[in-house]
Amino acid sequence: MKVRSERSLKIRWIAWMTVVSFALTSVIGTPAATAATTAKAIQDSSESVPQNFSIPPQLGEVQTLFLEPTGTRPFIVLIQDAHAVLDAQYQIQNLIDYLQTHYGTNLIALEGGQGKADPTLLKAFPDETAKKNVLQSYLSRGEITATEMAAVFNPREGEYYGIEDWPLYEDNYFAYLKASEVKEKLLERIRELEKDFDGRRQKDYTPSLNRYHEQASDFWNDQADLSGLLQYFKEAGWVPDLQKDPSFSKSYPHLAALTEMEEQEKAQDRQDLEASIRRLGETFKQRYAQQLDPELQKWFNGQWQAYSAGLMSGAEFLRGVVDLGKAANLRPKLTPAMKKLLGHYQTLTAMKGSLLFDELAAFLDEIEKQLVQTPAQKELAGQYKRVRLIRNMARCELTRDELDQYEQDPEVYLSLLGNERENLGAAIEFYRLALERDEAFRRNIKSLLKARKRKLAVFVAGGFHTRGVERVMRAEGYSYAVIMPKIRGIEGGELYDGLMHGNLSYKKYLETSFYDAFMRHASLQLVADLKEEDFKRSLKLWRDDVIRRLAGEGRFAEAGDYTRYIDQLFELYRRKFGDGKQPQS
Repeated sequence: MKVRSERSLKIRWIAWMTVVSFALTSVIGTPAATAATTAKAIQDSSESVPQNFSIPPQLGEVQTLFLEPTGTRPFIVLIQDAHAVLDAQYQIQNLIDYLQTHYGTNLIALEGGQGKADPTLLKAFPDETAKKNVLQSYLSRGEITATEMAAVFNPREGEYYGIEDWPLYEDNYFAYLKASEVKEKLLERIRELEKDFDGRRQKDYTPSLNRYHEQASDFWNDQADLSGLLQYFKEAGWVPDLQKDPSFSKSYPHLAALTEMEEQEKAQDRQDLEASIRRLGETFKQRYAQQLDPELQKWFNGQWQAYSAGLMSGAEFLRGVVDLGKAANLRPKLTPAMKKLLGHYQTLTAMKGSLLFDELAAFLDEIEKQLVQTPAQKELAGQYKRVRLIRNMARCELTRDELDQYEQDPEVYLSLLGNERENLGAAIEFYRLALERDEAFRRNIKSLLKARKRKLAVFVAGGFHTRGVERVMRAEGYSYAVIMPKIRGIEGGELYDGLMHGNLSYKKYLETSFYDAFMRHASLQLVADLKEEDFKRSLKLWRDDVIRRLAGEGRFAEAGDYTRYIDQLFELYRRKFGDGKQPQS
């Protein structure tokens, strides 16, 4: 296998949803032998642009539907991904299965990679229980995603393509890393600004406006969860009795539905949560800090001091402790409430671009407009909003609408940063490249539809790109639907930042490529719990089925690229069972 440059290797893990389990070819112009032997289920599938489109409510919600009047243009289903959130991944896999079954949609395009995915090696493994358990463990760690699970397990065959412009994707990822390096400096400047604004606020704001600001600010700054904000809405009378007054449900249907659900759960007392975080910090400091090397000790002490002084939110401190624990092979014990708060950051990321997020932001704006009375209050409220946008940009968490606001007058935001304004350059570059990727998606999905002679396709992408691709699809004259998967929980969201920095279970196998490292690790996991007879039988069936599948596709000459991972297990068999026997091939 060809070894990429060190620069490519450093980000290869994130490509193609951590690229791991599939070999890739060029995104357009698939080799003739492969293209000519696409699975019969795909060849025979009939597809037409639907006149009506819907999905079961338990899978998600169609947030936008645009059907081009003539019905002659392609139809694109945009599924909004919530990266690493486990419940979202389950639903995306189910959504792909539903779209394949009910609409004959077998062409699936994805951000994060370039080329056609080939799940042959994993699909051929004969023990379905072991395969599901192993791949489920990778999914739970955020190391593979729903689309990879769908490619391996969904009953109908599909064609999965990464549609990135690869050099552009690499540049965008490295801009993210650069932005991460200077993020804390920008956040420190933002905290200074907010401290100054808070002094003015105590003088200029009324008590009710102050309470609103503190509730909204705690929410946006990860110091309170969505449950607490909804509870404030109810206590302050901003949300009426939904049974008696239907007007709120008509204006904010998604927010009303969430409010009803939250009313069924008891909110965690904030003081108890803060106390438990402090106890965790004290315990970590006493039991584990001395086990860290001096640099990590210094880093932890700085985090602890910042949190103790009120300069860092509980969520920020918890994320740091969890990341530090992973780096030092320690496992700090988190309460359910801590896990919920820790996942709040990713919950917001998952919501961004959704109708719920839009409704929530609009509702908060409506409350603020009613409370703001004087020019001084209006000016200060505007400054707080501008600072919040800068914080989101520094974290690379902007929505598409926020980016549009920034681009209308960048200087009004940059002027707030003073000497730190240059540090925002990496995040600005990150978003410039993200917009270029949207244009690359348009070009590549158009080329892919033409090359594969299809009218229907599914595109799975994050919320920021979903909004951008929606715009370019409309400009292209395509029909499209935007789907938000139904997310009932946020488990896994706290893993995302670590994954973006390469925290992977199979890192020690990395010698040539992340694909090779993953497959060596995964092949060992697949057979780890098999008894001797099952081990022998599985290896033989696995090898035979890989060769059979490749021969049926006219790719017999490529068999060695796949079977080498199986062949490496022969030595494991001899070591494990100690009889010197080798499974027959």
